[in-house]
Amino acid sequence: MTIDINGLFGKYVDFIPRYREFVSCLDSGLARVLRVNLFRMKVEKVVKRLSRYGIVVEGIGWYPGALLVKYGIDVASRCLEHYLGFYYIMDLVSLVPPYLILKEGGEEVLLDVAAAPGGKALALADGMVGRGLVVANEPNRERFNALASNVDRMGYPNVLLLRVDARRLPRLPGVSMVLFDAPCSTEIHFDRIRDIGPYLDGSIYRRYSRLQIEILGRLYEVLDPGTPVYYTVCTLNPMECEYVVSQSLRIGYEVEEIKDIPLEYCRGVEKWGGFDFSDVAHYCVRIYPHLNEGYGCNIGFSFLCKLVR
Repeated sequence: MTIDINGLFGKYVDFIPRYREFVSCLDSGLARVLRVNLFRMKVEKVVKRLSRYGIVVEGIGWYPGALLVKYGIDVASRCLEHYLGFYYIMDLVSLVPPYLILKEGGEEVLLDVAAAPGGKALALADGMVGRGLVVANEPNRERFNALASNVDRMGYPNVLLLRVDARRLPRLPGVSMVLFDAPCSTEIHFDRIRDIGPYLDGSIYRRYSRLQIEILGRLYEVLDPGTPVYYTVCTLNPMECEYVVSQSLRIGYEVEEIKDIPLEYCRGVEKWGGFDFSDVAHYCVRIYPHLNEGYGCNIGFSFLCKLVR
């Protein structure tokens, strides 16, 4: 199905900076990154092996072990080194949540609430080898199988798999930090949309908003006071982003400003659809692809906010 980009994103023209540039950027190829498995292989050796296939990569200064693919992503997904778990292929913007969490963490237990297919959980595991455990949860059977396959392929010894509906999570003593990469409408991946109707009438945003708030409510019940929860989604709609953050305050969460963000970003939307988010907008981060053109391609979109139980 061919999606009318303006039909999908035109409703955001008032808050997306330089909207025309944003739409134009979406037509460029999505930036793909090889995050090297530092538990198994040194970056220099991976680069050397990739060069034999004609794959051209470039290091990302703010994330050790991350290589931006300039040429040859199709080959990189099929070669032996990929199957041996020497690297994981992911979107560039997806590196930001694990980067922020690893900067903050020490020896601990990290929980990834909705972990499949595993890119962020495995990035956390890579940074926690020898000093901590990553509990990777995924309730959906098919997605759980994909997660388990990737965990097995990458070979990290510090990943514990869990398959539980996040709205019914048990108490997990010792969890010191949480990544909530929430199930969402994923509208930035518009090429995967099969039915645009729910995006036009808004029903898909309301449905996922309710689900995210329910999960945050359960996390509030099972986490210790003071536990940070990094909430992130790959949708632009404020009803899944700022609205969910504002509702988290009613649950009992506090919000903290995220510092040292490695990509260019904007703060959150203050008003949308009759709602006022001015009390939380400053704490929200929106990373737009067209604000990061220095990478030469579409890095993807991410919304982030740091909540504290």
